[in-house]
Amino acid sequence: MVKRRRGGRRKGVVGLALALAVLLGASSLSGCSFGGSRGSGGPEANPAGRPGNTSNGEARASGAELPGALIAMIDNHPNARPQSGLDKADLVYEIDCEAGITRFMAIFYSQAAPKVGPIRSARFYYAQLAKPYQAPYAHAGGNMDVLAMLKSSAYRNFPDLDEIYNASRYFWRERGRKAPHNLYTSTDKMLEGARDKGYTLHPLDPLPTGTVEGGTACPSFTLEYANKPSYTYRTQYVYGEGKYAKLVNGRPFRVDNGTQIRTDNVIVMVAKSRWIKREQWETDIDVIGQGQAYYFVGGKVYQGTWYKPSVDEPLQFWYGNQRMAFAPGKTWINVIPEASKLQMDL
Repeated sequence: MVKRRRGGRRKGVVGLALALAVLLGASSLSGCSFGGSRGSGGPEANPAGRPGNTSNGEARASGAELPGALIAMIDNHPNARPQSGLDKADLVYEIDCEAGITRFMAIFYSQAAPKVGPIRSARFYYAQLAKPYQAPYAHAGGNMDVLAMLKSSAYRNFPDLDEIYNASRYFWRERGRKAPHNLYTSTDKMLEGARDKGYTLHPLDPLPTGTVEGGTACPSFTLEYANKPSYTYRTQYVYGEGKYAKLVNGRPFRVDNGTQIRTDNVIVMVAKSRWIKREQWETDIDVIGQGQAYYFVGGKVYQGTWYKPSVDEPLQFWYGNQRMAFAPGKTWINVIPEASKLQMDL
């Protein structure tokens, strides 16, 4: 359930489950190749059912500084802040990784980043979200589940850049920070790794852009990931001057050059989450399937449905019986375990 706040007071509970009405077909992307081949799946270029008032999705980013998309796992432990490079990313996923400590999966295409990190390990749900992009994936190992997944036949052609097992030369350790919060790479280093390994590069398809009817004015909202005596983590987005400024625990969220993170769109996905015991207690999140979604665009909120039918197919975002349209530019996607973790100022 979503908690609404009006004038500082929480008002009622709102929830809406929307059914999908159109079956989608996948189409392939052309790419820039250093050799090798692209695996199955990929962000759709022109899916069926896209509303007529959006872009066709086939246009590539004009003047992109990179020849293809690159993905990096970035630490968000308090000792990892301020991070590097997040302000350059086109798309950032923020998901709980360990006991309320989130981790970022950042995708770069439009802007190069001379320093990216600190780099941390992968989890299987990040890899499931990353696979359709078929972009070089920079990380430092992972738990047993994701390491087995990345070695499986399903990921045979996946462009993996693992600092621990197969790509250490494309990363460096930063003096002045303690491990494990001191590992970095750059988009140049990732491109070098992709070139050396013969990985194919692909552009990052933009989300559909345009306008949609409806929505409710929502100038700010807060997501709670942890509220414990030992650790509190709340991230807030405040709309102003056409963008959403990101705050963490009430303070501007800045990267190492002092830039506050600002994004054009925010998507909040509700995905089932649980603690499971493997070698140790781990977070398990269902990112394949469907669930509630909240789209924050232009100072309004729209309630819809996210949909990912398989590991090879990209996330799709629906508003009623049409694909959701977003503002051109950058997007942050926050995944939460239940709608009650979202508080909206309406």
